[in-house]
Amino acid sequence: MKKYLLSAVLSTQLLFSSGIPTVDVLAIAQTLAQNIKEIAEWKETAERWSDTASHYSSQLTAYENELMSKTGIRDSVGFVKDLNRLQQYAKVYGDDYLDLAKAMANPSSNIGNLSRSLFQKYNIFDRCENQIYKDWQKENCKLNLQREVTQIATVQETKKMVDTSAENLEKLSKRVSSSQDIKDSQDIANAINMEMAQMQIIQMKIDMMEKNNQAMARAEQEQQKREIYSTLGKVPKY
Repeated sequence: MKKYLLSAVLSTQLLFSSGIPTVDVLAIAQTLAQNIKEIAEWKETAERWSDTASHYSSQLTAYENELMSKTGIRDSVGFVKDLNRLQQYAKVYGDDYLDLAKAMANPSSNIGNLSRSLFQKYNIFDRCENQIYKDWQKENCKLNLQREVTQIATVQETKKMVDTSAENLEKLSKRVSSSQDIKDSQDIANAINMEMAQMQIIQMKIDMMEKNNQAMARAEQEQQKREIYSTLGKVPKY
């Protein structure tokens, strides 16, 4: 019996020394628990950013409506459709769709010509032809309206990107919930990170657009102030 036990022990030692690995059940359980925790965290992250994207989308819609009301355009539905067509033309011609003032100032620009036609169709500049306006006031009025229409176009483009990210994040959230494979979970995590980066870029663009609008508004106010003081023969005080 002692010989049998000794033989069994020696055989077991030889078996493991020949390269057959042992199974660390505790390590496997810890790894599995960590993976489950990470999957839950990525699901939560995807859901949070999906909600953020939806919030951005609502804000952009409200901002677009506010800008539309400032232009005085009555047929807003038709205008938005024509603006979307202008975007499609811009892609074909390779022109800068989001700088209408520059495009409209260029007689050889296809987008500039189409933009001028769009402004004429909806009588956007009519309010600038007020008889009591001086030339500089008329010019400022037109530049302001061009900027507002450009903002509408920018908001529309941004909203499309936000809506796409929101849809992608919602899909990723559902996908990560059912993921059982570690590699697949990591791929989903990478995809979520990319969407998060996209959302952060969008937020930066929105912030830059707002700051630029504020700077332009201040510049117009300063110009108006200078013109008024010039008419009175005085020097503006700062």
